[in-house]
Amino acid sequence: MIYKYIRFVLDLIYPSRCPVCGDFIGYTDDFCQKCRENINFLEESFDIQYSDFSMSVCIYDENISPAVFTLKDKGGNAPYAFAIGISELIKKYLVSEHIDFIIPVPMYKSDKAKRGYNQCELIASEISHISGIPHKFNIVFKIRKTPHQKELSKNERKSNLKNAFALKNPEKISGKNIILIDDVCTTGSTLSEISRLLKNNGAGKIFCLTYCRTDFLKLSK
Repeated sequence: MIYKYIRFVLDLIYPSRCPVCGDFIGYTDDFCQKCRENINFLEESFDIQYSDFSMSVCIYDENISPAVFTLKDKGGNAPYAFAIGISELIKKYLVSEHIDFIIPVPMYKSDKAKRGYNQCELIASEISHISGIPHKFNIVFKIRKTPHQKELSKNERKSNLKNAFALKNPEKISGKNIILIDDVCTTGSTLSEISRLLKNNGAGKIFCLTYCRTDFLKLSK
């Protein structure tokens, strides 16, 4: 209730807009009705190596890409909109699981400085407010700058992220069940590499949740 009240007050100052089309929406809404109807929502999970469960809210296509651009350009209402969808996945698929905390996929420090924020941290923070599950931003770090996965071949993707991430205070994840958050799952390599790192350092179950994922069938051709 407190969080909704805060959003209500903020909406009076900065009215909420649909992350896709920019139209005004209610302060508890994720998208306007028209844009929401065009989103290609998913019902099936998919496999990420080292993850115990992986799921995305929708397919990444022209119907949702403007919201992703908004998220990475200025944030706006996109972090909240994406958090609503991912929180619904948690309630639907992970309600019986004990989750210790949420970890967002980290950015390399210079990339984060250039953008001004890590969009996955914004999403994770909103999910934490909605679900009550705490988040941890100081566990996983990206220690090596890497090319974007979508720009690489299948073989290059496998080595691109090797040793690109590191843990601080790994004892804090021992036996912990963790939700790993990303905005878009393009190839699955980032989530797989971080899941591997967490599992190798004693983590319990790893649940990878993203708002969008690419069409893996088209990607593999």
